[in-house]
Amino acid sequence: MMFGLELALFAILAPASVEQADAAWSQGRYAQAAEAYARAYAETGDIAYLYARAQAQQEAGDCVGATATYEAFIATEPLPEAVAAAEAALEQCRAQLPERAPEPLPTPEPAAPQPEPTARREPAQRSWQRDPAGATLVAVGSAGIVTGVVLAIVARTQQAEAERAGDVVRYGEHNDRAVALSRASIPVLVVGGALLLGGVVRWAVLARKQRAANARVSLGSSLSIRF
Repeated sequence: MMFGLELALFAILAPASVEQADAAWSQGRYAQAAEAYARAYAETGDIAYLYARAQAQQEAGDCVGATATYEAFIATEPLPEAVAAAEAALEQCRAQLPERAPEPLPTPEPAAPQPEPTARREPAQRSWQRDPAGATLVAVGSAGIVTGVVLAIVARTQQAEAERAGDVVRYGEHNDRAVALSRASIPVLVVGGALLLGGVVRWAVLARKQRAANARVSLGSSLSIRF
């Protein structure tokens, strides 16, 4: 490579830095020559030293650094002849670079399966007739009333037997039974009636709530169909 001739085309040498670069070049110490030309370029700003540094880097086997320096030199827009010489040297340097394998494209991660939309279900409403508490109150209350009525009827029967008794002893027996049964029938009737009334009231409240809920559902359906 005609280093002296090419360098003469671009540089007015600065004696202090170039003497060190020439000495290193002549002794085959191309890496040190490249460093010396880099100092010369930093001190003077003369692009000839930039080209000389690229030549020294290429001779030192640093094609990666030489490629960057050649490209920096061409970016300064020197004379066309200098550009042609730099591009020719750059092609030689690039040919010595190892081919870089293309980087593999990132493998996209599989998308997480999205749950299928489910139709919105309205909460099931229990019919007021099937309410267990209301049914229990009505059943127990009804049984209590029936029991109380039966006790009252038996008490009246015993009272009638007492009135028909022919002696005091039989009268006393039937009368005592009538009084006892009559007294027992009263709380049974009261408790049974209260339970029955509580069950009926509970059913009435649940029925009203169910009608109101059905009305809201019907209104919502009509509005959705309208809009």
